[in-house]
Amino acid sequence: MSLLFPVHRPRAGVSFTERGIALVELRRGWHRPGIVRLNERPVPEGVLAVSASEPNVRDRDALTKELRALMATSSERTLAVCLPDRVCHLAVFPFETLPPRERDRDPILRWRFQHEEHVAVGDARMLHRVFPVKGAMATTPPGTTSGSPVTAYVLAMAIKRSILDQYEQVCLQAGLLPLSISCAALWLFDFYRPVITQADELFFVHRASDSMTFFAIRQGLPVFCRVKGLRGERADVMREIRSTVQFYEDLDPLGGSGAGAGSVPIYMVGEGCSWLGGATRQAALPETITAGEQAFVIPQPIVPDWKSLVSTRGGAVSTEEGLYALACAVGR
Repeated sequence: MSLLFPVHRPRAGVSFTERGIALVELRRGWHRPGIVRLNERPVPEGVLAVSASEPNVRDRDALTKELRALMATSSERTLAVCLPDRVCHLAVFPFETLPPRERDRDPILRWRFQHEEHVAVGDARMLHRVFPVKGAMATTPPGTTSGSPVTAYVLAMAIKRSILDQYEQVCLQAGLLPLSISCAALWLFDFYRPVITQADELFFVHRASDSMTFFAIRQGLPVFCRVKGLRGERADVMREIRSTVQFYEDLDPLGGSGAGAGSVPIYMVGEGCSWLGGATRQAALPETITAGEQAFVIPQPIVPDWKSLVSTRGGAVSTEEGLYALACAVGR
C-alpha cells in the first residue's frame, strides 16, 4: 500500500520525470545518512507523459526495462518513490475539529477538495498528513473570517487511482516494492525542514520544469499551498511568486507579513535555481509586492544546502531527478 510518507524509511529512493529516472541509495547511521549509490538513466521520449488526469505511462514495458537497468547494481527491493508535482492535486486545509481516525478524514477531505478547491477527485487516492497547531498561533485560517480556533492543518494530496496504479505496477513488474509514494514538492519540503525553521513565517517554493509549487509556512506549519503550471524554460517564476503571495495575503491579511513582520524569506529549490537565483538577485532589491495595505520587499531566494543534511562521500547529486530521489530516500 502506498503512503504519503513511509511507515519505515527505505534506504533507496527512485524518482520519475519525463526526462529520466534516478536512484539514490543511502547508508543510515547515528549521524547524517550517506549516499552509497547514485544511478541515473534517461527516459526515451514518449514513454512518460505527466498529467493529473490522463495515463502517464505510455509504454510500460520500456519504462520497466529502464527501471530494472537503473536498479541492476542495487540489492534493495523496497523503495520510496517520487513523482512529479503535476500528477496530483495538493491543498492545505485548516480544521477546527479533526476526526481522530484516518478513515473518517477521507470523506471530509474529498468534500473539501471538491467544494473549496473545485477539484473533482472521483476515485482518487487521498493521502494526507496532519500538522497540529501548538501555542498561540493565529486562529483565523486563510480565506475565513469566523475567528474560530484552528487545531490542525492538514496537507492533503489527491492522485487519480489509475495514475498511481501505473507507477506501482511498473515498480512491481521490475521486482520492486514501493513502500511510499509522494510528489516532489512534499518530499523536498520534508527533506529541507531541518534548515528552514528560522523564521516565524516563510515561503517554500519548488520550481519544476513545468510547474511551481508554493507553500506558506507559519511557525513551522504549512498554512497555504498553491500549484501553478509553467510554460517554457524561461517562464517568469518571480511574476508567479508575486501573484501567489498577493493571493495569499488577500486570503490572510493578518498573517505574518501583513502584521508588520517585515520581509518573508523565500526558500527556493528545484529546476534551474542557479539561474533563477541570479535573476532574482537582480530583481529583488528594487521591487515590492503590495498586499492589501502592506508592501514588502521580496528577499533574495535562499537555496538550502542539502549537503549539510547528507554525507556525499559516496557521490554527489547534480540533477533535479537525483535531488528528488535523494529527498524521498531520506524521508522524514
